Amino acid sequence: MVQKTIVLLILNLAVFILYAQEMQDDFGKVDSASVYEYRLSKDIITSHIKNKAVVLQTKDHLSKTNFLHQFKLPIKSGVANSADLWTLDSIVVREMNEISGQTENVSRQTLSTSNNGQTLITKDYKWKNDDGHWLISSANYYFFGNEGRLDSVEFQEYVTINYRMFTKKYYTYEGGLLETEWSKEKFDEYDDWEKVSRLQYSYDSLNSLKQVNTMKWDQFYDRWSTFEILEYNYDSLGNISEEIAYDYDSYEMVKSKKYEIVYAYNEQNLLSDMTEYVEGWGEDNFIPDRKLSYDYDGLMNLTTETLYSWDYDLDNWLEVTRKRHFHQISETLVHEVQVQNWDNGWIDANNTKYFSENAIAPGELENREFILSFLPMLVYNTQVVDKLESTSFSGGEWLESGDVTYHFSQSIQVGINNETLAELKLFPNPATDYIRVQTPGLHQFECIVYDIWGRSLIHENISAEMKLNVSDLKPGYYLIEILESGKKISKGKFIKY
Repeated sequence: MVQKTIVLLILNLAVFILYAQEMQDDFGKVDSASVYEYRLSKDIITSHIKNKAVVLQTKDHLSKTNFLHQFKLPIKSGVANSADLWTLDSIVVREMNEISGQTENVSRQTLSTSNNGQTLITKDYKWKNDDGHWLISSANYYFFGNEGRLDSVEFQEYVTINYRMFTKKYYTYEGGLLETEWSKEKFDEYDDWEKVSRLQYSYDSLNSLKQVNTMKWDQFYDRWSTFEILEYNYDSLGNISEEIAYDYDSYEMVKSKKYEIVYAYNEQNLLSDMTEYVEGWGEDNFIPDRKLSYDYDGLMNLTTETLYSWDYDLDNWLEVTRKRHFHQISETLVHEVQVQNWDNGWIDANNTKYFSENAIAPGELENREFILSFLPMLVYNTQVVDKLESTSFSGGEWLESGDVTYHFSQSIQVGINNETLAELKLFPNPATDYIRVQTPGLHQFECIVYDIWGRSLIHENISAEMKLNVSDLKPGYYLIEILESGKKISKGKFIKY
């Protein structure tokens, strides 16, 4: 039930542009207990929807544990899938070069698998303008166990093409719950591994995360020493209500409060506010400092997320920045996010548009469980986003600032007959209560409707003059197959409103 109502928010283009750098800077590092880092900031305003490869490196332990408890990579059977699948070849980020006035390559990410699909490798590249080629900068190796759970992640940073630094994290589970997470590092492939950090997770009787102890290796005493403790409290509905952090002196066995975050919910039980309290003047005096607020429309879609800072002189909240969300603008433009900063009024800053040009459903992706969780992939209205376009507002006009392109290729798996499928007409599309299915020259046929995850929802024998009742389907994206004598002869897609 933990965080069951916290809405997944949109991934900003800038998050992905910084993705490779975040992985290099943050992976395996232990935060200093003496330096306070704000949990709520401009950059974290979209943290709920960051891909889990990034979440695994942050202090968002609730998102991390919820994800790892639920995620299991399907075990490969060795039998090829009988559906046409889209393969993600690469994700390419480009930025506008102000001097040339052209968008130029910045970074690129690729995915590969090994060990019968139980090891997945992402590699990040940077574009070298001087000689016009991609140069590898880092790689992540994700190792999954026999049950499909994430066992470990190895991060390799390419300092030079022939010199790499290594960090590895291990995850252990008890009763299906994340119990420990610990990391080690070495400075080249011939060096010895050294222990770096360890996290110990504990839960209440409802299996809700209750406490996280962050430790570092004490070489003098040859042991793990706790230096930070996070505690979590919940309301009667199981929603997170408080997150409290303490610095901990393991020698004196004394803890001192560092910050507190209080969560509030609206009448629909959707997250409405996160307020961060920090140490003020005087002992044990904690005062509000930052707040994130969320607004929704009548369909409970997120419309606005706003960051505030506390004015100590005026004793009220001051606007800092906000993001406005627009949903399903057109058939291919599935989402749009506008960022504005406050300066005696809201000032446009930048805008990101999310496109689904290939109309790919999540169920049509190869390795979909992994890439929809560990890569910066987005799904809106049951369609996979395959392009982002970003603009910035300057001098009274919107200027192109960059884009992200998801390059897919489609191949037919072994076992599919390569003969041409029959033409299929579906109308109305989008549909509300019914849909007509027509295949020229065919009057009686078998019709199967699948959701985006491949589950069969409707299976009927119909004729060309009949209407297929889809009124009981939830709004979304669906796949349809037409069979004659048990053989697939056509396929298509439709949207249910």
